Amino acid sequence: MWFDNIVELIFYLVALGIIAFLAIRIYRKQEVKLSKWKVIVVIIVGLFSFSIHFPMFKKTVELAILPLGVWILYFLLRNQGNSWKNYRPYALLGFAGNYIFLAAFFISIFIYHLIYDENELSHYISDISEAEIIPVHPDGEGNPQLSGDFMEIISKMKQKEFFSVVSYDDMFMVDDFQKENERFPYLLANNKPRWGSGADAVIYIEKDGKGILVNTEKRSVYFRSNEKVLKEKDL
Repeated sequence: MWFDNIVELIFYLVALGIIAFLAIRIYRKQEVKLSKWKVIVVIIVGLFSFSIHFPMFKKTVELAILPLGVWILYFLLRNQGNSWKNYRPYALLGFAGNYIFLAAFFISIFIYHLIYDENELSHYISDISEAEIIPVHPDGEGNPQLSGDFMEIISKMKQKEFFSVVSYDDMFMVDDFQKENERFPYLLANNKPRWGSGADAVIYIEKDGKGILVNTEKRSVYFRSNEKVLKEKDL
């Protein structure tokens, strides 16, 4: 969930703080003191916009183009004396808030990559206190368990090229594929990613116990080791 990403959450709150700060400045400078709850409503309505969406940094970015909320408020307030004049700064602040949030988003991505390395396996596997191995294919036999030095092993695992990475549907829904030996018959469940990273991934362990495949919403990453991450007797 988005609030699992602590960096994104912090900068979202910072953006809210900036908008609140600017609203307070406008409020203090105005001679006519408006109802505070109405000011908040106007700012929220001002946020409404016609936006375009495009992918960037493996996320969907929303760019506000037309100030629909501002136009709505204008048509509602234009014939009510000085109402539009008084509320216009807040409506425009609401629309500008879209760009404040956008700037916060870009900064959060930059800071995120300074703190977290998505090319390290420890980014996706940080806490295995409640982890368990679940066989997801007939080739995954027995009652596999993680090696006692699992965390030490994965800290040394290197990312490798993997030309035969397939999707979940290819691995489990295609009959022809099921007739072949499953390369990743074990699912690592209930493990936790690095705190605050918000990294959401499905993690498979290779049949020989030396490879780990990390499937995220955006990509698949394969890690390989010379040591086995599963106990010898369970393989």
